[in-house]
Amino acid sequence: MERPQNLATLLMRHFHAAGQLATGQPSSLKLVDFVNSDPRWNETLDVGYLFHVVNQLVHQGLLVDLGGVGLERLYLGREFSETKAEYGVYENRVGGPIEIFRRHSGAVAPVIVKDRDNDYDIGTGFFLGNANTFVTARHVVENMQSVKVLGANENPRRIRSLSYHVASDVDLAVFLLEEESTPTFLPFRKSAHVLGESILSIGFPPVPGFDRLTVLEHGEIGSEIKVMNGEIVGGGIPYQETTEYFLVNARVKGGSSGAPVLNRDGCVVGVVASTAISPTSSDKLNGLGYGIITPASYLDDILDKEMTVDSGFEEFGNKGEIRTVG
Repeated sequence: MERPQNLATLLMRHFHAAGQLATGQPSSLKLVDFVNSDPRWNETLDVGYLFHVVNQLVHQGLLVDLGGVGLERLYLGREFSETKAEYGVYENRVGGPIEIFRRHSGAVAPVIVKDRDNDYDIGTGFFLGNANTFVTARHVVENMQSVKVLGANENPRRIRSLSYHVASDVDLAVFLLEEESTPTFLPFRKSAHVLGESILSIGFPPVPGFDRLTVLEHGEIGSEIKVMNGEIVGGGIPYQETTEYFLVNARVKGGSSGAPVLNRDGCVVGVVASTAISPTSSDKLNGLGYGIITPASYLDDILDKEMTVDSGFEEFGNKGEIRTVG
């Protein structure tokens, strides 16, 4: 039986387009109307899978169930966006972390660095917006002797430039890489974070017995904090004097530095960070099991050219020993 990979998008598009009244208001339709929209599906569509996807769309608040039995059940179609459909938002909402990983994991890559003592470390980074803009954490690459970003088939990508946020305590770095003619992955898009929402992180933490292992961590955004002069401060401090972060209850440590933090749409809402907070504050957060995340909104400053540029590094080809960064 047929299980179209984009079934969620097809359902959303159908109930939005075909369910419009002359007044422009959404209208309810029977599920059988969708099945009949493609003659092949009367014989080939996996109806059990169809109900699963529809129920997930209802659970996510994208369709409204108005009752009925079986394929005669009525649904009210909400908004539909071709931009979201192109990115795979509806499939990500239905499939959850597994679908997000399947669709986007190719846009996450290890960053291998050699420090001033000639030791090799590993961090994480990701492609944002296109196949040439690569984001990681500043502390992963700053003051390193050499840097390598691994692309498809573990081939290093040639680096054109490396930029940092103009504020030195914002833990973000952006590479501009040489053009890649045939990208084999879907670059991420970014979005604002929402307190309490579920998140997923994809990174390369150190795991004993493995050279390099991709690990998924998921949790929720538990709090927002401000840091000034190494201390966590209250909300009354002016924004210009502080750096903002949010906390997640996920194990995002070690080689996960620079990893993308994704919402349920599969969009980047933050980057796994290392903050210049005092040992006391750091120990308290670690004891509570929180990971510290730089909001994706800070990336706007770098992408809009409010940045410093560092070209004082060399590419290298010998991977050497892999250890953790940060």
